[in-house]
Amino acid sequence: MATAKNKLDRVLDDAHELEGFLHALLPALDEQKLRQGDDVLRYAKKLKLKIPESLRGEEVTWEAEHSEAPRKRGNESLVFVRPGQADAVGLVIKCVRIGKWIFCLECGFFYCRIVATRRF
Repeated sequence: MATAKNKLDRVLDDAHELEGFLHALLPALDEQKLRQGDDVLRYAKKLKLKIPESLRGEEVTWEAEHSEAPRKRGNESLVFVRPGQADAVGLVIKCVRIGKWIFCLECGFFYCRIVATRRF
């Protein structure tokens, strides 16, 4: 008999699902001519990406003015890391806004990472 998931299990499962979704969606937006505030979930639907339950009913918009978003002082960050390009160093590539959070795809020295930032 499977044991019920505790709260931490659910949080980590949700984070894993969100990380996978963002790594699939953000690079796919390269082909689009997006402007600040454009809805990006319609592209996820076109790509037949499974939208995480945590994003259902949320507005997910293109964040065109992202050059300093992850690095502003006074922000709190959450980083989703996966192996990536070793030759890329700290470049912000593209961002989306979900509520008060900004999620940016960055390339780091050894990892491609998603950085979630929110001012508190």
